[in-house]
This record gives sequence, C-alpha cells and structure tokens, in this order.
Amino acid sequence: MHSSKGSQYAKSILAVAKKLNAVEDVMHSLNRVESWLKQDAGFRAFLQSKKIKSDQKKEVLQKTLTNQCHAVVIEFLALASEDRSVSTVRQVCTAYQKLAKDELGIVSVRAEVAEEYDESETASLKSRLDEILGKNSDLIVEVKPDLLGGIKLRVEDTYLDASLQQQLKRMRDTFVSS
Repeated sequence: MHSSKGSQYAKSILAVAKKLNAVEDVMHSLNRVESWLKQDAGFRAFLQSKKIKSDQKKEVLQKTLTNQCHAVVIEFLALASEDRSVSTVRQVCTAYQKLAKDELGIVSVRAEVAEEYDESETASLKSRLDEILGKNSDLIVEVKPDLLGGIKLRVEDTYLDASLQQQLKRMRDTFVSS
C-alpha cells in the first residue's frame, strides 16, 4: 500500500516524539499549526514564499514559535517550508493526530445533544465513555437545537444515534410494519 508523503513524515515525527517522550506535546503543537494554517493567511504565505530563503524561514520559525511549539514541530516546519507545501503540512497534522491518539490510547468522540451540558454532565459523560470504551476519550460536545432530546455519538468512524427523534422513528416503523 502506497503511503502519502504526509503520513510518512507523521510516522517519522512520531518515532522521534516517542524517543523524546513528547508524543502528546508534539500532537498539541501540530494542532496549533493546523489551526494557524486554517486561520492565518500570513502564516500560509510565509511557508509558501519563494522570496524568503529556507535558512531565513528556519530562523524566523525558531525565534517566533519556540514558546508555542515543540522543537520537533519547528524543525518539521522548517523542512516543509523548503517544499512550500502547505497541503503536506496539513496531511502531517491529520496523520500525526491519528497516530498519536492510537499511541496514547485516546479515542475521538463527538456528541450531539439538544441542550448545553454543564461541566459536571460533560465530565460524567466522558467518564462513562472512558469506562465503556476502555480508553481515554477526547470528547467534544456540540449543541444541536434541532434534536428533540437524547444524544448522537460519533466514536471514531462509528455513528450511534440514541436521539429521541430516532427512537420515535423506530417506534413508527414498528407500528407501520405490524
């Protein structure tokens, strides 16, 4: 199976991060980089610039990101800026996120609920998910006012619909088929 340049870089970065015991720190740094790529046109332009020499880019990255990103990520950005490929950087961010979560035993969970959860409800849901899944969950709760009640969960690539709407639909289908 052919691996993309981004996933190959991500695997290499993970190997280095593991040796440095910095898998989680590197993941957070790459999350920041991904956010900057989405929100900051100046950052994207800097990485893609043909006018700024590679050694100058590396120096600027080191001076400006030292307190915000892990050294491994700064070094990667310096290398990636030589190719001027923002898409490769994005691929690395995505691939590393998955690899690091696997390494750390973290599972991504997105919950859709009808009303805002307070801190204790969110903590309770996270705790129950952690127990059921046998892993640490990275829980994101989104309020969807169009839900009547209940909850919809996306655990990695699995979708679970326990919404009131879905329960009513199942009841209707049962009555119609009887």
